[in-house]
Amino acid sequence: RRQKIKQEDPSAKAIVFVQWASLEDRVAEAMGTHGIACLRVPRRSNEARNAAAVLRQFQDEAPDSSAAFVLLLSLEKAASGANLSSANHVLFVHPMNAEGISEAV
Repeated sequence: RRQKIKQEDPSAKAIVFVQWASLEDRVAEAMGTHGIACLRVPRRSNEARNAAAVLRQFQDEAPDSSAAFVLLLSLEKAASGANLSSANHVLFVHPMNAEGISEAV
């Protein structure tokens, strides 16, 4: 799907929301395996400055082959109140049939 999106709109950016932080790790690993550049917001509360820098980078970075196409956010630690208007695609990764995190991940 990524290739189709980038072919249709080379300036496209996407936000991918995942249910849990541990699932975020797996999605990030899969994206890396498939050559999809992504940015991640630091999870630790003491890294707020770094989180702001990552969000600013995603917003301001001009789209090209080296720019991150995806901003990966965990719903557990999502960037609440952030201006994410540069993304024109939003995806939610959620294991629908799992009753808990141990079953889903």
